Amino acid sequence: MRTLTKACILAGLTALPAVQAYAFTAMSNNVTVTFDDLDNQLFGNATVSGSGNTTTITFFPDQFAVQSANGEGVVSIFDILNITIDAKPGFEITDLTLAETGDYQLSADFGSSGNAPQVNARGLWAITSNTKIDTNGNGDLPAGFNFRKGNLFDTGTLTGQTNSSAWSISETVDLSSVTGWGTDTSVTATLENHISAWTFDSGELANIAKKFGGVTIDVTTAPTVVPVPAAVWLFGS
Repeated sequence: MRTLTKACILAGLTALPAVQAYAFTAMSNNVTVTFDDLDNQLFGNATVSGSGNTTTITFFPDQFAVQSANGEGVVSIFDILNITIDAKPGFEITDLTLAETGDYQLSADFGSSGNAPQVNARGLWAITSNTKIDTNGNGDLPAGFNFRKGNLFDTGTLTGQTNSSAWSISETVDLSSVTGWGTDTSVTATLENHISAWTFDSGELANIAKKFGGVTIDVTTAPTVVPVPAAVWLFGS
């Protein structure tokens, strides 16, 4: 795993304006990014920006939150977002990193059950090729399907924080780490998010929220194909 610390998030970007929550396509200098229908989803508006060989997508959710109170039990929320990423001519996609942060807060009151209120954030970051078949089954799917590689993430059970505290995750899918894949010109990134809060007794309170999501797309310059002179073809024949 690696954290999303590239300078592209902070500065030096040619940023496109935030786009309202519906299906849309946006472009950077090296890729075209198409989101599925964002209506009724919780990821919030997205901004796409690019610099050099990196494109960054940022989300600032304001409704991706749950709360459980007074022994309500488990309260959860779940959503999926699919993003199609097409490299522009002259570029190939090499790796994609997801970083997410949020906060949570729990009451200090323990009820008669003796169980502490708790929260959890988990999900899946998966990349699927739109162009290449995995003939040997080196990815997550059997041989004969398109290449696919996914990483599960999980904060684990979070307890004991009576003040607002942060949670974060970071996951990278590196296409070069999958034998036979290496790079790609078109992929679909799937992001699944699931956050949950638990309380067991009266007087308890637990809440958790996702506040930021960022995707870094790294590309490389595609190899230049040198045409074979016509005379060579004639000689070969």
